[in-house]
This record gives sequence, structure tokens and C-alpha cells, in this order.
Amino acid sequence: MRALARHIAVHRRAMRSLGLVSALWAATHACSPDLVFKAPEVGGVNLSPGTLEMGIGEEVTVSAVAYGTDGTPFEGAPLSWSTSNAGVVSVSVLGRVRAVGAGTAQVRASFGGRSGVATVTVGVPVASVTAIPGVEFQFVVSDRTGGYVAAGRLTAPASVAGRTLTPAGTEDGIVVRFASDLVPTWAAQVTRSIGALSVSPNQQVQIAVNHSGAVTLTDAAGASTSFTSTGGTDGVIFILAGTGGRQGWIRITGGSATDAFDGVVSDAAGNLYVSGSFNGCCASTGSAVLSTDAGGSLTLSSIGFQTGFLAQITSTRGIGWRARYGGRDASLRVAAIDPDREQVYVMGSGPNQSSGSIVDGAGGSTSLTCANTPLSCPFISAFSTSTGALRWRGSASFAGGGDASVVDMASSSTNGDVYALLSCYGGTVTFGTTASSTTVTTKGCTGSATNYQRLVVRYSSAGTPLAAETMTASGFQPGPARGGLAVTSGGVAVATQFQGTLTFAGTTLTATGQEDGALLMLSSSLGVNASSRLSGASGSINRLNDVIVTSTGARIVVGGGVDQSLFPDARRLSGTGGFIVSLP
Repeated sequence: MRALARHIAVHRRAMRSLGLVSALWAATHACSPDLVFKAPEVGGVNLSPGTLEMGIGEEVTVSAVAYGTDGTPFEGAPLSWSTSNAGVVSVSVLGRVRAVGAGTAQVRASFGGRSGVATVTVGVPVASVTAIPGVEFQFVVSDRTGGYVAAGRLTAPASVAGRTLTPAGTEDGIVVRFASDLVPTWAAQVTRSIGALSVSPNQQVQIAVNHSGAVTLTDAAGASTSFTSTGGTDGVIFILAGTGGRQGWIRITGGSATDAFDGVVSDAAGNLYVSGSFNGCCASTGSAVLSTDAGGSLTLSSIGFQTGFLAQITSTRGIGWRARYGGRDASLRVAAIDPDREQVYVMGSGPNQSSGSIVDGAGGSTSLTCANTPLSCPFISAFSTSTGALRWRGSASFAGGGDASVVDMASSSTNGDVYALLSCYGGTVTFGTTASSTTVTTKGCTGSATNYQRLVVRYSSAGTPLAAETMTASGFQPGPARGGLAVTSGGVAVATQFQGTLTFAGTTLTATGQEDGALLMLSSSLGVNASSRLSGASGSINRLNDVIVTSTGARIVVGGGVDQSLFPDARRLSGTGGFIVSLP
């Protein structure tokens, strides 16, 4: 009521002003019939801001000034407000704009036959955004208490949680814990890049790092721990408490060339499942030592030119069962846990142009043959979490040449479906499984050695291939696909990066920068339900690197390289650096 009263008062002042002009004109006209007074004409109306980007439910006041043809403002002019689409924005008599629904609309202010316009773009609101300059986040997981842990690269001095972290070189990694409102609570730094991230049920954080020479972890309290490699490259998994202090480690050492960790996940009992490879290429014999700070130690013997391994580390950091995969360029990477079915899902690659074998944790042996020329064959497998027995192996075989590297997987506790993101080029891909004769339709990979394509594949919990779709873009890089997957209640969310134009299941996104990020919400049959794009100015690099989905359905997305970029269904992100975003 007070606002309306103020508006009425302004209107009356304007009318009195116009009345004074009329009276003045009448008086002068009566005194001199040859003297004509002409009231000033309205020249236009200016609105500020002229463009707005809003989330649903947001309110912003737009100011408007009417002015004469001579540029003089009409003080207190009674403006008439309107909206071109009341389903997108509403506007009050005082210029208060409220975002109602997604879309674009114009807000108009008029006076004296002239109007000014502001354009408003409305999308789904971002629940929260935190940006940290000097960082690019590559992984995100739930901290199991309603918060999140993100890890990635430290590219420049960064101020996080009351500390300034300065990179010692070009490969420094950073891990940050965020509260549920995305406020950072602690940060730790490591002098090598982080290759995997996990959080245990007791909120312990595990980061996997591979290093040649020395590596140093500086925890959230500022305490440092260092290791020096004993061979060409060693791997270490640092274990941090929920408050960011160092609590332990797991190492693989002693191989003649490269000993590396590629993945780590944990189950509900707090057991860890770690994976990687050792011995490097072309040494048919050799071994590496897997050890922990709690005294657990196990010698792993190679069973091929290169040996991939999967090992269970108990909640007390003893070493349980282990599985190995041998062959030229063989590797294993643990990706997800299905607690309902007591299965750990692992992706593998190789053997390159040769035969190899998997020796599982229960002593079983399975032979593999790869006929790809000149590249390797990928597969997806499920191991028993209790015994390490191989339950099934899903294959992706190529005809006419190709390559594939599974970069991430996720499993649904509802039906156990497994989703994988692969990188490929050339020939056709046929998906099958050792547990079933069922195959999905073969998918062609028409990319080249310098411009790969990607495949999203869905398997059942028993290893039956159910669906596959090809993702194309003009700028996918060679090698493993970058991005992340997360299972939703009705399908899967895929985060990735692309150049040029991305096409997937009938949906097309076009990058405006040198590299854009994409978030695709897929149905269980791999159709696109919705899509978002992180874009920027020409020449900018904007990446979406990982995504998780919370129990309430919110999507937590991390990435980096933001430069005045915009989620079309959210809002503008300012500055350059890493970010974590919550999307409803």
C-alpha cells in the first residue's frame, strides 16, 4: 500500500508539473496573441539494466527515465510498465521484475507515446555456485554427510578456506571439501596431479597420485608428507580425515618402469578397492609391491608385458584379495560399487594385438584375445567384493581398427545397470558379454586418429549389453574420454567437453568458445531428456569435468576455465578458475 501511495504521489506531481506548463502557456498567450509556447516533446525512455539473466524466482528492480527531445529528463514522469510474456516475467507498477518461468521476454516502460525495453532471459535457478580462481576441478564425490569433495589441478595461487595455496610446479593437485551450501571448509595440496578421488563411509578422503621422483602432500593443517619413487614411476594413495588431516597411505613400488594407481572406490563396510598397472611395457617378467601404512604388504607378480591389478584394502588397511590382468598394454581401472549385488565394476584395456588373461581373486583364469590393429580392446567387468571372483566381462570389439578407453562408470542401486563412456575411432564396435550371447546393434565410429568419437554404453547388472549411442563432435581429443557419469532415478547424467558441434541422440550443441562443456541428462535408453552447455567468448576454454547426482536429484557439477560463461538454463559465472555448481 505504501509503494502504491508513493506511486500515486509521483503521478500527481507529474500532473501538477504538466498543469503548470499549461497555465503558463495560457497566461502568456492571453498577454500576447503572437507568442506561442510549445510544451517539450518526449524523446524516449531509458531502462537500466537493458539485459538481465535471471533464475526462476529471482526479483530485480529495473530503473527507467523518460527524457525530452532535448535530453532533459522528465522528473517523476508516470511510467506504464508491461511484459511481453507474463509466463516468463512479471513486472510491477514500480518496475520490479520477477522471473516466473524459463524463456525470454521483454519488459517495457512507456510514457508520452515513447517506450524503453529491457530483455530478460530466465532459466532454471542455480542453487549455489562457488568459483575459485587458479583451480580446475576434475572430480567430485559426496562426502557422505551432505557436503562434497572436489579435486583437480592447482594452476595458480588460490585462496581457499582461509589459506593461500601456491603451486610448486606445473602438475600440482588440489582437494577441497565443500559444505552443503558449497562453502569450502578445508583444502589440501599435492605436488603431482590427482588421478582418482574417493570418500569412505567414515568420511575419509582418498586421492590417487603417480609420481617420478618426490611427491609431497600438504594437508589441511599445513603438515607435509613426502615420498620418493624407487623405480621409474610409483603410485601412492593419500588418505585424509574428514577434516583434511593426513591419516594414512597406500603405495605401489618396485616395478622396473611404471607403477601406477588408476582408481579407488570404497564399499559400505569401509573396504577400499584400488586398481592400476605395473612394470610398464615390454617386460614379460617382474613384480611390484603393494603396501600400506598399517603394515599390509603384498608382492604382485606380472603375468604379461604389462599387468593391471585390482586389490581389496580392508577397512584396517590390510590387503585382502587381488586380481591381475596381463597382456601388452594391459590396465585395469576400478570405477564403481554396487552394494546391493556386492559387485565392484572395473574397466580394462588391452591386450594390444595379442592375447592375455585375467586371474581373479578366487584363482579363476579367463583368456582374452584382441585382434585390433594397431590399438587395444576395452572391456567392462564385475568382480565379487567378498571373494574377488570374476562374475562377468562385457567386451567392446572393433572391426576395421579402433581404440577405446572407458573413463568412468556408474551403477544404480535400484536395478544395477552399468553405464560406461568410451573413446573410439574407426571401424565398427560390437558389444557383447561372456555371460550372455546378447549383443546390441553395432555402432560405427567414423572419427579419425586426431578426432575421436565417444560411446555411451548401458549394461545390465548381469553384464547384458542393453543400449549404446555414439557422441560426435569436431574436436574430441585422442586418448581416453574426459568427463563423468552419474546415475539418476531415470537414467544417467553425462558431463563432457567438446569443440565445434556436439551431436548425440538427435540433440545438437554448438560451442561458442574454443572448447565448451556439455551436460546431458539421458533416459535409461540413452535418449536425451535435457541438455546444458557451459559456453564462453570466442577462444575461451570452458570445461565440465564431472557430475554427481544427490538423493534429492540435484546435479553437482565441477569444471574450470570459466570466462564470463553461461549455463543457458542457469546463470552467468564470472571470472576465470574452477567451480562447483548445484543444479536442481
